[in-house]
Amino acid sequence: MKKVKTSIYKSGNSQAITLQKSILEEANLKVGDEIDYYVDEVGRIILEKSGDSFEQRWALFVKEDGSYDEEEMDWGEPVGRERW
Repeated sequence: MKKVKTSIYKSGNSQAITLQKSILEEANLKVGDEIDYYVDEVGRIILEKSGDSFEQRWALFVKEDGSYDEEEMDWGEPVGRERW
């Protein structure tokens, strides 16, 4: 296992890190992949490729009735050139 240093930097209102392409390839990850992350019991941040693709999540949504709570939202009065 090769250790590589990186730093945390500000990106908009979030913080971000960069990962070397060789590390992503070793982990079988590419730009656009979804990852899950968590902090383990000793404080390490663990990154894992998400097991659920969009297609898998969509299939689960459909399988579980594909329903959602529909409610009307009050967005207030139009501003500028908005129309309702």
